[in-house]
Amino acid sequence: MIVQNSERAITLRRLRGLKAFGWVGFASICGVGLWISHIRSEPEIFAATLFPAVLGLVAFSLLIAAKERRLQTDSYVAILPLLLLSLDTWSIVTRRPARQIARMPGHYFVPRDEIDCDFHIEGSMRGIPFSVTQAVLTRSPGDETAETTFRGLIVWTRASTAFPGDFAALRRPPQQRSLLRGTMLPDGLIPLPNTTHLGRWAYDFVTTDLGAASTRLKGMVEATNALLTLKLEDLPQVAIRGSDIYVLLPAARFGWDGQEPVPVLDVEIHLKPFVLNLMNVVASLAIVRAV
Repeated sequence: MIVQNSERAITLRRLRGLKAFGWVGFASICGVGLWISHIRSEPEIFAATLFPAVLGLVAFSLLIAAKERRLQTDSYVAILPLLLLSLDTWSIVTRRPARQIARMPGHYFVPRDEIDCDFHIEGSMRGIPFSVTQAVLTRSPGDETAETTFRGLIVWTRASTAFPGDFAALRRPPQQRSLLRGTMLPDGLIPLPNTTHLGRWAYDFVTTDLGAASTRLKGMVEATNALLTLKLEDLPQVAIRGSDIYVLLPAARFGWDGQEPVPVLDVEIHLKPFVLNLMNVVASLAIVRAV
């Protein structure tokens, strides 16, 4: 079954035509500026033409991208509720992250300056509260170009027993942690010595309370093992702060082909696999809550 109507298809084609028109206009303006600059032998004319042309192209491209994104999100959010029948309660909000993300650990867990959110689903399943946010997180250190620090699903649930501080399973960086690479652990966060199979090959376990974390290390390992069975693009990470538990699940954006919206949404190809994965994620929260 294909989720596509003629109005949406026409709008998408028009947007792609406008995007191509924008590039043609940019090239034309630059060409005219270069020609006049050559005729008059005044290089500054081309520079004066290039700057506003670049600004105009960037603004135009951002506007078109935002419109494409709204069309795409509204299309699959309209269909998703029909496939979420196994949830006790649910609500879907577009273009805004779940409210719990404001409390999520930052620097050591997932550094971020901006959140580009597609949608979030909040609800409960078998009495377990949860929220799932699809987002891309970026940070802009100093004057450097913004870098993507995470892309995928950010899952929240409430811990069965609150932790007295922070406790996390972090993907080990490819190189030794250093201040230069921005991977140093903040003051007060202590690596937890362990000999688990996860600690040996992939993860660093860190905490603000060694005693409590040592007692609950087994639960953290079991939760991480359960998440590793999901279909992901990279290793998941888990953090508990007080009564909040956060899970990072790196994955491609649902409804997107790289940086572009999927032209045609197919229930069998796109929506059902996403819902199945979502249900597996929510089902794993019973184990995650026991950390």
